Amino acid sequence: MEIRVIRSFLTIAREGNITHAARLLHTSQPALSKQMMDLEDELGCRLFIRGKRQITLTEEGRRLLRRAEEIIELCEKTEREMRANDGNAEGVISFAGAPSERIAEAISRMRRTHPGITCSFLNGDAEGITEKLDNGTLDFAILIDPVDNVKYDHVPLGENDRWVVMMGSDDSLSVRDEITPDDIRSLPLIIPKRRQLQNTILEWFGMKTGKPDMAATYDILFNNPVLLVEKGAGYALTLRSLASRYEGTGRLCQRPMFPPISVSYSLVWKRSAPLSKAALIFLGILRDIVERDS
Repeated sequence: MEIRVIRSFLTIAREGNITHAARLLHTSQPALSKQMMDLEDELGCRLFIRGKRQITLTEEGRRLLRRAEEIIELCEKTEREMRANDGNAEGVISFAGAPSERIAEAISRMRRTHPGITCSFLNGDAEGITEKLDNGTLDFAILIDPVDNVKYDHVPLGENDRWVVMMGSDDSLSVRDEITPDDIRSLPLIIPKRRQLQNTILEWFGMKTGKPDMAATYDILFNNPVLLVEKGAGYALTLRSLASRYEGTGRLCQRPMFPPISVSYSLVWKRSAPLSKAALIFLGILRDIVERDS
C-alpha cells in the first residue's frame, strides 16, 4: 500500500462521501473510486458499503481505518524527527498517563533550554497505550509498577501512592479510619480493569472466604469511577492521588485500605525503540532529577 492511497482512504472514511473527499484531495471522483477499488483488490476484501449519498465502512474497512491512522501518525512523527535541526532540537514528545511531579519538572526544565520541543499527553486504556508503545506511535507512558521488563525499558519515578476505598461521605463506613477486607468483601466493588492490579487486590482480600463482589471495572489511566460511586453503584478501589481530586465536592470521601497497599510509578518506553533527539533530551533531564532526589 502506498502512503498516498492510505491518505485517500482516510479522507473518504472521515468525509463519508467520495465526491467530497475527491474535492479535498484535488482529484476527480472517478479516479478516486478507481483507486479505492484497486485497494480493495490488493487487500482481497471489501472496505466500503457504497450508498447513493453516503459511504460507510465494512468491518474490514474499520479495521483498516485504525491501522491507517497509526501508519500516517508514525509517518508524520518520523518526518518531524528527520527534519529536526541538529543544533536546536525540535519535535513533539508523546506521553500517555497523568504527569507526575518529576515528569512535570523535567518538562519544565527541558522547555527552558529547548523551546522548540512540545509535549502531547494522550488518553487511552492500558491495552491501547501499550499497543501504541509497541507500534512506535507513542514515546512514553507513565504506568503503575510492575513493568514488563522484557518488552519495556523504564525509569522508576520514585513517587508512591496508596490504595483507598472511595465512598459517599454519608456512608456508614465513612466513620472508619481504615477499611479492611472483611468490611467490604460482600459489598459491590468497582475495581481496576488491568489484570495485574486486580491480582494485587485479590491478594489483599485473600481467598479463604471467596472472591469479592465485582460490580464494575474501570481503566485507572482513562476512566474515572466517581459517577458510579455517587450514584450508588458500588465502592471504588482506587489510588489516593485520584480520589483526592474529588473529595472537595463534599459528596465523596476516601479511607485507606488496611493492610495498606502501596504502589509506585515508572516512565516506560519500548525496549530498543529508536528514540528521537527530543525524547532523549527529556529522558536525560528526568534521570538527573530522579538521581538528585534518590
